[in-house]
Amino acid sequence: MKKIIIYLLLLISMTSYAQKKENHSIDCNQFMEKIDNLNDGIIVDIREHKQYKKSRILNSFNAPTKADFTKLLKTQNKNVVILVYCEYGERSKQCMNWLLKLGYKNVFQLSPGFKKWKKLNYPTNKK
Repeated sequence: MKKIIIYLLLLISMTSYAQKKENHSIDCNQFMEKIDNLNDGIIVDIREHKQYKKSRILNSFNAPTKADFTKLLKTQNKNVVILVYCEYGERSKQCMNWLLKLGYKNVFQLSPGFKKWKKLNYPTNKK
């Protein structure tokens, strides 16, 4: 009987953990869906300013440094949707993990990166 109770408790905790763990790295199509449904949120490009100036996702903010990003976060609450991207997806993944650790719950990063976004002809704002 004791083994059954331990097994059930373990099963419940594993199920609870699996439900809490959401995939915050999303592909271009999912990222576009998030943008289309973005009511209360921001899109943040963490690439260098000259890259951002050249081409970017529509309506995105540029925050290439942690200081820039921290300043931007001061105007946001912890429930806001934050969509973050970089050129190849590595820096944005680190940024996403940092934001999740800070307590932001609705953070998503473009896992293939902006390079793939452009290659697949998703909308950009070129200057």
